[in-house]
Amino acid sequence: MGNVLFGDEGLGVHLASLLKSNYHLIAAEPGAGLPPAIVDGGTLGPHLIPLLTNHRQVLLLDSITADNAAPGEVFCFDYQQLPAPLKGRGSAHEVEMQQTLAMMRLAGDLPHITVLAAVPKIISKTTFELSPEAQQAAVTMEQKALEIVDRWGFTATRRAHASIAEIARHCCRGVACGS
Repeated sequence: MGNVLFGDEGLGVHLASLLKSNYHLIAAEPGAGLPPAIVDGGTLGPHLIPLLTNHRQVLLLDSITADNAAPGEVFCFDYQQLPAPLKGRGSAHEVEMQQTLAMMRLAGDLPHITVLAAVPKIISKTTFELSPEAQQAAVTMEQKALEIVDRWGFTATRRAHASIAEIARHCCRGVACGS
C-alpha cells in the first residue's frame, strides 16, 4: 500500500516491487499451495476487497503513523491486535485502507492480516525518492517479510539485487519493476 508520489509514503509499494524483483517465491512443500501473490495495492483501498477476500493470510506493506515514533521506525503486528502507539491511527497517507479492513471485518470477510510498516519522514513535495530513514527501514522490512513468508511455508530464492532506492527511482517512470 502507499502513494509513490510522496516519497516515503510509497514505501509499501516499493517494497512489494523489490520483493517481486529480487525473489522467486515457491511453496516449501510440494502441494502446499500457490506461491504468494505480490500485489501493488497503491491507494486502491476498497477496490482490493475482492482480491483480499480470496486469501487466508495477507502481509500488508505500508507506511504508518505512530505516537512518539521516529521516521524509519518499523512496526510488525497482527491487524486485529493494533499496538497502543497506533490506536486511532492508520496509514500515513490516508485512512482508506483502515476503513476497507473495517468493512471487511463487519462483513466477516477479513483474512488474517499481518501489517509490516515503517514511519515515513514527512515529505511535503512530490518525489519518487526515499529518505535515508525509509531506505534503512526497507532493509529491516525486507528481512521481516522474508521471515513471515518462510513461516507461511514458502521459500524465497534470490534472483536479483536491486536496492529499494533503485526500485523507487525507476518505478512509475516507464521502467517495468517487479517483472
